[in-house]
Amino acid sequence: MVKIYYGNGICEIDSSDVKYCDIRIRYPIEIEDTTPYKYILTVSEKNNLIIIAKFRQGEGEPLKTLFNYEGNLSIMSANILNGNGDRVSCVIKRVMDYSELLNSNAEDMTVKSEDLRATGIKTKRISKMKLKNPIIPDLESAAGQFYLQDGSEYIGSYHIHQDTTQRMSGANHTERSENLYFKEEVEGIVIDKLLLAKSTNYRHTKESKIRSTIPHKNRRRRAI
Repeated sequence: MVKIYYGNGICEIDSSDVKYCDIRIRYPIEIEDTTPYKYILTVSEKNNLIIIAKFRQGEGEPLKTLFNYEGNLSIMSANILNGNGDRVSCVIKRVMDYSELLNSNAEDMTVKSEDLRATGIKTKRISKMKLKNPIIPDLESAAGQFYLQDGSEYIGSYHIHQDTTQRMSGANHTERSENLYFKEEVEGIVIDKLLLAKSTNYRHTKESKIRSTIPHKNRRRRAI
């Protein structure tokens, strides 16, 4: 059984075997992602949903601290999948006392006992769901995947802005980061026209529309 604890601006989980987790909350909050490097946290403003998933393979810190937050956090439900993709039961608990947090040793805690409160409210109320620094960093492109504005091919590190889904050059965002583009491909033929590398553009390409008419089992998957 997985346990999620939250209170005074911190949300944590007690399981080291979590592949995917979505948390539905009652009110919008402002979130700072504190998941380990191999995980990614995204939010759905429309549904007040927080999604955490294992994004990178390999060794790394186990999932423990999920996020810090500001606002009135009230968790309604959570769905958890373990490393095998099996759904596991979950208990959600608003922290009342330091000793309840993760049932762990005091030296392992990430918050001091005097900082905990019997409430999910932290500093201010939020009117719109927001993720601070919504960037997925340290990604690597492949040959033929991206281009720069001048039409030259780009192979190297890039990052994604979650709010716009735009891909940009560089492992992290800097003043030198450039927008990345892709070229549409229809039935294996590349169309020599640059499109901004963002999810909305890909969904409106001819190939995407063609694929939408093909039965799911016959579709050829293509990631951008």
